[in-house]
Amino acid sequence: MDERPKNIVFASGLAVIGAMFALMVTILQLDLAAEGMEAKLGCCLLTLLLFLAIGGALFANGQWTWRFLIFMEVMGAAVPLISFLFGMIPFMFSATLVAISCLIIGLTTTKEARRWVEADRI
Repeated sequence: MDERPKNIVFASGLAVIGAMFALMVTILQLDLAAEGMEAKLGCCLLTLLLFLAIGGALFANGQWTWRFLIFMEVMGAAVPLISFLFGMIPFMFSATLVAISCLIIGLTTTKEARRWVEADRI
């Protein structure tokens, strides 16, 4: 039986959905003939990696402290935003990924989530 709080379960599900969406963005952005494709793919894959790491950290026996988890979630919101500002990801994709990241941050900054990450996760 899963002993995780409901907001942690929902946040980990959102992280997996965000990772799938980032993979979709990576596939849709793929154009090997375009110039600067390495940077576009790098930003998309970095976003994918961050969402997968956040999803894994929200399970039992996670590897991060609560503060580092929040830092990585902020990075998960910052990378798509900065990628949009530099023209590497279209606006709607970036806005969706940032919204998912903000929802994850909102769900994991509760007192119950912090207690679970710091004390009950082991």
